[in-house]
Amino acid sequence: MKLKLKYILAFLIIYLLASISLTIYLTNRNQKILIKQANDNFQNLLVVIGRTIASPLVTFRTVKLDEITISETRREILESKKNENKFEDLVDIIIFDKNGLLAFPSKLDQINVYIPSEVLEGASLASSILNKMSGNLNFYSFFYNHNTHNYGILIYKVPFIWGGGVTYQGYVATIISYDRIYREQNWLRISAILINILFLTIAILFIWLMTLILTRRIYILINAVQGLSRGEFIKVKPKGKDELEDLMIEFNKMLDAIKERKILGSYVSETTLEMIKKSASLSEKSTEKVASINIEPSYQEFTIFFSDIRGFTSYSENHSPEQVMRILNEILDYQVGIIKKYEGDIDKFIGDSIMAIFKGEKKEINALKASFEILKNYPFSEIKIGIGICSGRVIVGNIGGSERKEIATIGDIVNTASRLCGIAEKNEMVVSEETYKNAKVSGFEGPEFVSVKGKSKPIPVYRKKV
Repeated sequence: MKLKLKYILAFLIIYLLASISLTIYLTNRNQKILIKQANDNFQNLLVVIGRTIASPLVTFRTVKLDEITISETRREILESKKNENKFEDLVDIIIFDKNGLLAFPSKLDQINVYIPSEVLEGASLASSILNKMSGNLNFYSFFYNHNTHNYGILIYKVPFIWGGGVTYQGYVATIISYDRIYREQNWLRISAILINILFLTIAILFIWLMTLILTRRIYILINAVQGLSRGEFIKVKPKGKDELEDLMIEFNKMLDAIKERKILGSYVSETTLEMIKKSASLSEKSTEKVASINIEPSYQEFTIFFSDIRGFTSYSENHSPEQVMRILNEILDYQVGIIKKYEGDIDKFIGDSIMAIFKGEKKEINALKASFEILKNYPFSEIKIGIGICSGRVIVGNIGGSERKEIATIGDIVNTASRLCGIAEKNEMVVSEETYKNAKVSGFEGPEFVSVKGKSKPIPVYRKKV
């Protein structure tokens, strides 16, 4: 996943969680406030009804008067709801006597809305409600849903003053519709969602712009790194006054270090660089200065390769310096490419000669493959070369003084390889017996015993002309 997309997704998740949580909290809080206000209003209405409505009295005439008063009060309230848009959330008013029996309206089918059995058992208040309100509880509320509508029932325990001054306990219940409140809340939620979408769009544009600014420098670094992998040393321009600017500065420093190492590598052998690196890592554990780092001498198993141009001195005498240097560099560059192809390391150039080192389990066979390819495809008709190869143990270590040092490979096989190169004819390789046997190849002539400088007895060698 792209870094820019990660930034945007992370921001959107945080934004959505925050906005959704805040919207739900605010709408639910507002809904509770509205419902509480509605309940308080209807509780006040219940108190008024309880104080103005009477119940049946001692005589028939008084009872009738009380019944008329109750019916008229209930009718006036419901008429005000219908004609004057008062009590708009009121659905019905129901009155119960002291025993919880339905009083007004007198019949169940006259009630304007369905009432669940949890509140009304037949024509009486549910026993569970009567038990709860038998003590000091004056108000009881119950909420329910019916046919996608939301209702609340508020029941108020009131003292009914009967004719003749006798006081009895009774109950007044109002049935309230919360549909309007829920509609308002739904509209509030929709409005909040629309506002969130608007701000979300603005936020997306903002975060996209911010990530574009942030990732632009990251992509600059990516392009520079990709260029480095292709061998291009392209510096980046630090900017931003933040951690990315620090990263760009460090990248440029790293680029300089790699470039310096690459340039140094064209002048110094890989073996030398490895030895320096190893010695430098060991010196980190000591208090020695870099200038005093010393490569500990050691024995190592190498295959040494020497090549030398035949008749180069006479060629130099008959050509201009420019021609001499041009053909020399072309011949050396041709050989170096093949030697490196077979994991060889150029130790040094000695005039028109090359000394190379092959290491590892396949050192002999790699040296022979490189030599064969050099001679087989040799493209210079005017000047030919000869190659000498020898394998064995050498000493690797520092040589020189305190001001100028060099990591050198010395030993009998180095001298022998040089001598074998000297006796090789044009387009011929001469290899030592150990190299030949370890490589396990065929096509060589030998063994041939030859005398070389520094050896008291002739040594066996194998030749191959390409």
